[in-house]
Amino acid sequence: MLCQHEAERLDVWAIEIITPWKPKINPKKWIEHARTTFVVDPRIAFSLGARFPTNSPLKMELTHLVQADILEIRTIPEALPYFVTPKAVDEDSPLLQQLTH
Repeated sequence: MLCQHEAERLDVWAIEIITPWKPKINPKKWIEHARTTFVVDPRIAFSLGARFPTNSPLKMELTHLVQADILEIRTIPEALPYFVTPKAVDEDSPLLQQLTH
């Protein structure tokens, strides 16, 4: 019995070495996480975006949340990349008029 247990443990260890376990969160969950953290504290949501910079569903949702609540968010420096974008500058977006000078 002890040998069987050890063999199973080594088998699991070998499988993890060959194919590491990677948790997968679907895009809907990322959107939910962004909304929840934004409601609690937008700075937490921005740190989530900084922690996962290549996660496009998260970035898109944060951009949407910032642009929907621009008057409350405009004083948070971490929010700038979400509404001062090259596209917004090129189009002379009205959102940019919300910046304090």
